[in-house]
Amino acid sequence: MEVELKMAFPDRASYETFISDPWKELILPAEKTREIIMHSRYYDTQARDLDPMRATVRVRLENNKAVLTLKRGDQISCGIFRRQEWSVRIPSEQLSALQPMHRLDSQLIRDWFEREAWYSGDNEQQTDLLNELLDRMEGQTLICTAEIRFTRLAALVEINGSQLETALDQGYYVAGQDKKAFTELEIECLAGDSSTLDYLRKRLADKFGLIMETESKLARCLAFARSHGSGF
Repeated sequence: MEVELKMAFPDRASYETFISDPWKELILPAEKTREIIMHSRYYDTQARDLDPMRATVRVRLENNKAVLTLKRGDQISCGIFRRQEWSVRIPSEQLSALQPMHRLDSQLIRDWFEREAWYSGDNEQQTDLLNELLDRMEGQTLICTAEIRFTRLAALVEINGSQLETALDQGYYVAGQDKKAFTELEIECLAGDSSTLDYLRKRLADKFGLIMETESKLARCLAFARSHGSGF
């Protein structure tokens, strides 16, 4: 189960204040930070078979390395996202199998997930859920529903005894020829007490005016696409 906090910068001034403040080093220490160029595409069947289960398939290029993920959830409580995810790293020599990127073959997805998928805290129930999601797309071609491009500055840190992955994301949602920029901070609790996320949420809001996000990047991208007449 992924447990994550998302917070948006309301304006450029709040971003500049955060970047120049010593507190930024607690969240994103310079010596631990790495840059990742992200390009994400999200998929569902033409009939939206995954949507009722709040699920989606994502292909993300991370510095030109591909990760295929099946996501289910986005349960939100007090601004903390909880979701189930299964992921597979796609070897570079197999990237051609993902072309063209606007469509995916469901059998290819099943083959990869059944052979190599990993899930944090895997158990029999999660295996059953994975199979149910794969069954929903059986025999169909998946269509790209959303596209997001961004640059991530990421670090692994320890705060209040919790192991966290922090990320500063800057990029844009894509809707045809239109784009919408965003800047947000994501903090995922990898181990320890997830209440650390609530502590950080309050501190970031009080100190820098950051705003708690209540929707995922995908939901925001889909809303932007619909508003521009290019929704799936």
